[in-house]
Amino acid sequence: MKRTMLNACHIASLLGATLLSQTAFAGTDAPSFIRDGHLTVCTTAGFPPFTYMDKPTDTRPVGVDIDVADALAKLWGAEVTFAVSGFDGLLPSLQASRCSLVISGIYLNDKRRQSYDGVPYLKSSTVIVTAATNDAIKTPDDLAGKSLAIEAGTSYADAPDEMNKTFKAQGKALVTFQTYESQVAATQQVMIGRADATLTEAAEAGVRAKQTGDKIKVVYTYPSEFQFGIYIQKSPEDLALLRSALKTLKQQGTFGEIAKKYNFPESGFDVDYGS
Repeated sequence: MKRTMLNACHIASLLGATLLSQTAFAGTDAPSFIRDGHLTVCTTAGFPPFTYMDKPTDTRPVGVDIDVADALAKLWGAEVTFAVSGFDGLLPSLQASRCSLVISGIYLNDKRRQSYDGVPYLKSSTVIVTAATNDAIKTPDDLAGKSLAIEAGTSYADAPDEMNKTFKAQGKALVTFQTYESQVAATQQVMIGRADATLTEAAEAGVRAKQTGDKIKVVYTYPSEFQFGIYIQKSPEDLALLRSALKTLKQQGTFGEIAKKYNFPESGFDVDYGS
């Protein structure tokens, strides 16, 4: 009888511990932008390996960012819908409440955070990409007098003006540029010879080079490190819940699984969610 009671107590203790450990992850409070158990996410679906359509006929994007969004929705007990637009339409869509969250290989910066709350989730580097046959461009200085194809609405769109300040001071020819709706379109201009180079993210460039049969190449990687961010409308409470959810996914090993799936170092997810 005593042993039976002890065993019952032991089992109850184990069940209690299990429930507590599950609650630590499954009991995550959902932010206010989860409405009726639903999360709407804005993304471009044109920036592999982060967000893209696996096949031209697909209607649901895939990629690193999509997996992160799916994991967040699961943690919050919500169904998720993806609203696809051009990059320059992402934040305006968030502002107009056409979606509740933006994740799309979008850099975290102070200018954007003046209007929206943003949380880092992944580290990144910017690269210069040219056609594989181009041997004239090896550094940013070589872009003087050349042409760039840039994805509209991205941080890269500010780069030519900054370059031209230096080129003008040095008496060099200025770099010209044209913007395009997606990075896919910008890279295409380089491949067909309408532009000398494009600026993009390191992982995206690697995937794109492989997809094109190495018709393009990375010629320069900028030393500065950027962070991708998830943007939401301003709300201290929701911001705290988003940060907490990302920390939970990190603890669960979700980000490690995503890194392995897309063949990049798990250390890419080593960011300060509170920054």
